[in-house]
Amino acid sequence: MLNNLVIIPCRKNSKRIKNKNKIHFGNQKLFENTIKNAKKLKINKDIYLDSDDKYYEKFTKKYSINFNLRPKYLSQSKSKSIDVVLNLLKKLEKNGKYFDNVILLQATSPFRRNEDIEKAYKTFTKNKLDSIVSACYSAFKNDQVIFKNTKNKIDNNYLLKENKKILLINGAIYIASVKFLKKNNKFFGSKKSKYYLMKQSLSIDLDTNFDLYLAKKLLNNKNKLNKFDLYGN
Repeated sequence: MLNNLVIIPCRKNSKRIKNKNKIHFGNQKLFENTIKNAKKLKINKDIYLDSDDKYYEKFTKKYSINFNLRPKYLSQSKSKSIDVVLNLLKKLEKNGKYFDNVILLQATSPFRRNEDIEKAYKTFTKNKLDSIVSACYSAFKNDQVIFKNTKNKIDNNYLLKENKKILLINGAIYIASVKFLKKNNKFFGSKKSKYYLMKQSLSIDLDTNFDLYLAKKLLNNKNKLNKFDLYGN
């Protein structure tokens, strides 16, 4: 049986939305919703909430999961999730705890479903992948994509003329083998990395106050969640 480490990262200070992981969303805080997602997963797992804020420790006791206090150098705005993950793995291995895979669940994906996490995990294990990450189609239905440059010029080489659909990593689900993470210091990028397609309306990642505004509107109209999707499962 595979041993999975589920990590819920909750950094103390957030720039665009202040204390966003602690925001009340419906009847509970965002991070509590993610804890409940993790606990419901029908897989062999150990759950860790990783933060530089001791505020979360009492909640981890309440929900019977583990708490890890991360060092300050991994608590900066430019700190990378992969470094947080590798730091926790190293710490746990020193204490004799070893894992096969890591499942990273960010608290800022309020509409993520357990169904999607378990489907992604099943694809990951069945195909013996290095990693799988969730993605969605861009909300902008446009065949022409340009990239920002210093002179604001539009180069014809940047136009997509084949009616290609644009996919974006949505930040909801990251799954990877520990072996791959240690070797590559990233969650995807090998020939055995795949994406798991999620619906656009379920892919909202709370990064700005505008994202939060839209999410709260959808929360009050959950019956409309699936009606806004151009593409998706």
